[in-house]
Amino acid sequence: MRQINEGTALPGIIGTVATPGTVTGAGLDFSPYYEPSFKAVAAVGAISAGTVVVHVQGGTASGDGSVSYGTIQAAGGAQGTTVYELNVPDVTTRYVRALTTVAGGTVTPVSVSFIAKAVTT
Repeated sequence: MRQINEGTALPGIIGTVATPGTVTGAGLDFSPYYEPSFKAVAAVGAISAGTVVVHVQGGTASGDGSVSYGTIQAAGGAQGTTVYELNVPDVTTRYVRALTTVAGGTVTPVSVSFIAKAVTT
């Protein structure tokens, strides 16, 4: 029987996204090392204007984003860091990644993490 370890944080993206700009995180080798569900958490810093969209994707290789698992959207405002989350209940690909796009402003910083359950034998 496999045991589950709760709450392993996997880094996706950390950095500044200028406008118009896109940052693609490296693909994480997800399956078979983690249970087939996770939570994507985006910490978005002050947004000068515009929007931030984090696309959570998957594929058969680390650079493949052919499967969409959902998006996290944040609107502008200089309110400071806000945390957003997205539950991904059914991962069907080996790799997962985050692609972050900013339109109409600059965001400092943006970080995306995947909270997953590691599988141990």
